[in-house]
Amino acid sequence: MKNNIRLLCGLLIILFCEYLITTATAFAQNKNILILHSYHQEYPWTNSENNGFTQTLINRFRSGNINFSTEYLDTKRVELNKGYQDFFYLYLKQKYVHYSPDLIFCSDDDALSFLLKFKEKLFEHVPVVFCGVNNLEVQNDLDRQQYTGVFEKKEIIPNLALLKKLIPNQDKILFLGDNSSTYQAITQTIIADIASQLPEQKYAFLANDSLSYLIKQLQLYKEGVIFLTTIGGIKDENSVVVPLKNTLNAIVSAGNFIIISMEDAYLEEGILGGYVTSGFSQGKEAANLAVQVLQGNSPASIPLVEESPNQYIFNYPQLKKNGLTISQLPENTLILNRFQSLYDLYKYRIWSAFLFILFQTLVIFALVQNIRKRKKAETSLQKARKDLEERVIERTLELTETNTNLNNEVKERQRAEKNIESQNRLMSTLLDNLQVGVFMVEVPTAKPLLANRRAKELLGRDIANGADKTTLAEVYQAFKLGSEELYPEDEMPIVRAFSGEKHSIELTFRTCKKKFQELCELC
Repeated sequence: MKNNIRLLCGLLIILFCEYLITTATAFAQNKNILILHSYHQEYPWTNSENNGFTQTLINRFRSGNINFSTEYLDTKRVELNKGYQDFFYLYLKQKYVHYSPDLIFCSDDDALSFLLKFKEKLFEHVPVVFCGVNNLEVQNDLDRQQYTGVFEKKEIIPNLALLKKLIPNQDKILFLGDNSSTYQAITQTIIADIASQLPEQKYAFLANDSLSYLIKQLQLYKEGVIFLTTIGGIKDENSVVVPLKNTLNAIVSAGNFIIISMEDAYLEEGILGGYVTSGFSQGKEAANLAVQVLQGNSPASIPLVEESPNQYIFNYPQLKKNGLTISQLPENTLILNRFQSLYDLYKYRIWSAFLFILFQTLVIFALVQNIRKRKKAETSLQKARKDLEERVIERTLELTETNTNLNNEVKERQRAEKNIESQNRLMSTLLDNLQVGVFMVEVPTAKPLLANRRAKELLGRDIANGADKTTLAEVYQAFKLGSEELYPEDEMPIVRAFSGEKHSIELTFRTCKKKFQELCELC
């Protein structure tokens, strides 16, 4: 089981890599595309289709070059009869005798009709992608191995439904056209749609390729609702095709009409708008199909696009003139020529400037706060430094005073020590010159402190630092006179003198190896 899963994953990876390689190879190669438009180059609808197709392909084929060769049948100004078709066929045959396109793109019914008749003679087996074709029945004539494309449908039902919502009880509805083959195809679709979905709807058709005739008829109507189907082939008295803008101006001026457009190319001044076909969207959708063909897919594997990429588009001045509001329109409606305030015109710049100023304000505020904090910190630091300096000065003064006092004290002690030393020397001299022995002890320990020269001679030794009242008799070998008994501690005259007694005693110090008597007056 695991081996089968691994095998399947490996196969999928191989197929995916092969697809990427094939796609990359297809996109990397130069592509030659022949474009055949039904109408003339200046016609707005044709120009939109061409831009939608070429721009989309150029964006998709960034790694390779797309070479476009463009031709115009010009059937708005020239009748597509047998003689003209034969002439155009010979023209193309001679011009492109050494040219082999990778794909042919054609727009609208007349160009597709021409290719169905002459394409195999001119460019055998070359795939064709079309757009803007109104005649759905042409599907029966297509060789799906070579043809795919996008149909255009002037959808009347969404327009009528919206009209009833916006302007109720409007019975005068007129469909206006140039009586061309495209108009005939649109008319059949309108009749079928109304019959199936709005059978109670009343309407009429007005079609002619003469502008003067159409204007006279419209002046008889005076008012109502006009639906523009296709009017690019309308001519003047000299049978010359009238520029589209002039035709629209004449229709607008013919009466007090609400004019609904079914094509985005007609959205000029005075036209309300509607659910319209978009030339650019038609061309863009066709380009997406062309990409698949150029990648190696057969046209037969690419479904025909029968849902026309239409859109709600309205003219703001006409909405306002007829007392309509944008809120009454469907969502995602495109509004043209809308009055824009300075805010609407420069909204993004205003918001950008506001955000920039806000950002700058926040930065400045942050900097000011930071400066304030720093100043506060500096003030605190300066104060702390000043306090520290004052404390250092105070402490220095205190230390100086203390040091001076210590020096004075040291000097005073030194003087006192000198005085004491001098007095000690004087006393020592005096004591040493005495003919009697002087022996001084500490109270109450009886620790020997001082003995003059005569005492040392009598005692036979110097001061015994370790002696006290308990060992004094033993250390100095003090015996009771005439005995071998050390003088008891409690009877020692020196110890008894601590309590204020006075005694005269006779002692024998054997260390002197002679006997003598000494009268001691102790206090």
